[in-house]
Amino acid sequence: MTKTKAAAGSLKRKIKLDGNWTFVPVAKRGDRYRPDEVVIQGLPTKMKQGTFYLDWREDGKRIQKAVGTNGHEAIEAHRVQTKIHELRVSGVAVEQDAPQLAPGRESMRQRIDHFLEDRRVTLRPKSLKKYSEALTSFLAFTKKRYIEDIKPDDIRGFLAHMTLAEKLAPKTAKVKGRIVHGVLTGLGAALRMERGDWPKVTKKQRRPMYQTVTMQTLLSTVSREHYILWSFFLHTGFREQEVAFCSWSDVDFKRGEISVTEKPHLGFEIKNYQQRTVPVPEELLDLLREHNATLPPNSFLVFPTRAAKGAAASLKPGGKNRLNMLDLLKFDYYLAGLNCGGCEVTAGGKATTCAKVPQCRRVGLHMFRHTFATNLLRAGFNIVDVSRQLGHQDVATTQIYLHDLSNDELREQLNASRMGTMYIPEQFKQTEYKRIHAVSDASRKRMSEGGKRSAQLRAAGID
Repeated sequence: MTKTKAAAGSLKRKIKLDGNWTFVPVAKRGDRYRPDEVVIQGLPTKMKQGTFYLDWREDGKRIQKAVGTNGHEAIEAHRVQTKIHELRVSGVAVEQDAPQLAPGRESMRQRIDHFLEDRRVTLRPKSLKKYSEALTSFLAFTKKRYIEDIKPDDIRGFLAHMTLAEKLAPKTAKVKGRIVHGVLTGLGAALRMERGDWPKVTKKQRRPMYQTVTMQTLLSTVSREHYILWSFFLHTGFREQEVAFCSWSDVDFKRGEISVTEKPHLGFEIKNYQQRTVPVPEELLDLLREHNATLPPNSFLVFPTRAAKGAAASLKPGGKNRLNMLDLLKFDYYLAGLNCGGCEVTAGGKATTCAKVPQCRRVGLHMFRHTFATNLLRAGFNIVDVSRQLGHQDVATTQIYLHDLSNDELREQLNASRMGTMYIPEQFKQTEYKRIHAVSDASRKRMSEGGKRSAQLRAAGID
């Protein structure tokens, strides 16, 4: 069998450049093509117009084949053509080149691309990213090309693939599956799913929150700047991005209020598109006045990044929104001796626990928000007012915090009823009381020693 002389091809795009139609290479990062970029004069350039072409040589002849205007379809055609090229080079006769789509019929990938483009206006960037990741995962999983061919078994198979092959948590797999199911159903697929088809997820009734003694220990050991930052979270209930993009124009010192407003020029949009204003205690306003005095003049953001010192100042001028607040909190939590010590983590390529590194999974910025909400309800605030301050669209979302309150009340009633001691023999009760109080005292002493150790570390220059 005579081997065909063929050269591996490339993917190009025909665009109008300086008034003339010309072919330019599609940009690559590593071994992967970037369908929305081309290379012009050696530089990657964003490009949304133009037809994609496969370009290769075979038996000394140059062949160029149009493969449409959809980047993902063009990349798939290039992948198929590359496989065909490999077969021909090895001596296998392959008559057809890369397959074409059915005339006048849009592929599933094209329709999904159109869907995502249409939702770019209505979905927040974070939500759009979740949709894109879920749909891209499904496209990589399925071998079917058209939405009308997708059946419920394909969704079930996708769910099984995510949980068994990709080792995703049931909740994550369910969220991705719901996105794919909803989008494809909206685009015309007949996908009737039963309740038992979805991964079982345990519903959490209790929202994790910080205890008062924990926050007191944390705030007694951190730097002054971090003291003000964590106090801001605790007294506003703001989300991470709402704190990161809070500007001084949002702070009304006269009325004692702080607002959440969108910042289009910074790419910040409010969740649920609901602007809100939160009253804050005078103590927080005093801290903000103190903090403002430490910032450069005309600082826009309340908690901007700090400029580097010395020669690196030109490379890191500061003034941008902070992206590392969670890392800062975990480090402060670790130095305060508050890590649980039971989280199994990897650091430096080695397995360890959060007792040795600042990676405790029980620490999170959103827990400040839970703490804020629960404390408001404990103080007797109306749930409707609490919902408004949190920026919830539905009061039902806020009602989950009431479960924590009811548990607290039940616990107080249990302690008052002495049910915990009703089965202890009378001759043992005095001994048991002493043991319980001794354990509590020892625990408080360890907490206090942890705070002192953290202060010593900071004094030694470990920041």
